[in-house]
Amino acid sequence: MTTGGENLFVVLLMTVAFVGVAIACWTSLPQVVAIAEAREVAYGLSYHQQTRQRL
Repeated sequence: MTTGGENLFVVLLMTVAFVGVAIACWTSLPQVVAIAEAREVAYGLSYHQQTRQRL
């Protein structure tokens, strides 16, 4: 393989790796948001339950 061919292969490999990481982040982002929202809801329910028990 020539130096030009090796350079092209490295650029192609890095591009594929970058796209793979971008896809992984893009698909996991909604799950992270859903977990954060569920945590806030659970905290709100827990706080509401504690204040009702004190009354």
